[in-house]
Amino acid sequence: MIIPYTFLKTQSVDELLQDDWQLGKKLRHQLRMDQAFKHHDKPIPFHELINQGEMVNITLQAQSSYAPTLVEHERLYEDEHLLIVWKPAFLKVHPNEVGEHDTLMNHVQAMTAPHPYVEHVHRLDYETAGLVLIAKHPIAKNLLDRMFERGEVERFYEAVVEGRLLKKRGAIRQAIGRDRHHQTKRHTSETGKASRTTYEAIQVTQQYSVVRVQLHTGRTHQIRVHFSSIGHPIVGDEMYGGEKQEEPYALVANELNFVHPITKQKISIKKELSHL
Repeated sequence: MIIPYTFLKTQSVDELLQDDWQLGKKLRHQLRMDQAFKHHDKPIPFHELINQGEMVNITLQAQSSYAPTLVEHERLYEDEHLLIVWKPAFLKVHPNEVGEHDTLMNHVQAMTAPHPYVEHVHRLDYETAGLVLIAKHPIAKNLLDRMFERGEVERFYEAVVEGRLLKKRGAIRQAIGRDRHHQTKRHTSETGKASRTTYEAIQVTQQYSVVRVQLHTGRTHQIRVHFSSIGHPIVGDEMYGGEKQEEPYALVANELNFVHPITKQKISIKKELSHL
């Protein structure tokens, strides 16, 4: 796999990998041993200065293990480094068992063929529709993983919750832990992991409230648990106290904002929703 890269300032490959991208020692060493950086098909010494605006090719030896299954999904952004696709409700992000092949990542592997590498950077619940950010090579995966750890990727959702929210804006900071009586369920717990969700009401009636939600931490079922904990479960989310309905529960991950880790451009992707 060959990835083009244009230097944003005059510097050496060593400075780019260590100072700007802050890649781990193991990955930097592998790139050096592979002579991964080339200009006009000639390896570039890692100590040599490269001029701002100079384009080089990065050759990476990497391949994903997802069995390709051709199902198309909407692509909202794509370049040489990353991809943002729309995951429908009732679809797993990735396989959990050997031989499983009907997941978003199996579909994306086929969608991007013959490109050999795709890896999801975060997950959505099986029932949740929304935007999923995918790395197209190991360097992008490394950089995006760190951005998520540092909270540098803004994630917004829209949800319909039961009842009339009295506060137009608010923050929910209750810690979240595992429910010892249910394998997959979570609940608020003093001994759980610190969690923070903020919200703004978009529309309020006596029966329901439509909210724009920002996820500041990435705990399992965080938004669902937090709104249930304040007495406003998500419509249709039976696990956390919502009334039963035929449609998926009313939670959609429809917005991602971040600075591209390689090009440094501002990426803002939002899918407008006619209804939830």
